[in-house]
Amino acid sequence: MKTDQKMLADELEATIRSIQYGLSHSDDLI
Repeated sequence: MKTDQKMLADELEATIRSIQYGLSHSDDLI
């Protein structure tokens, strides 16, 4: 149970980081 929660937390953190990275570098995509 703890392992599953940690995996979900890590996945969520990775998703947030990727979104923040994309937003912070959105100017490069335009």
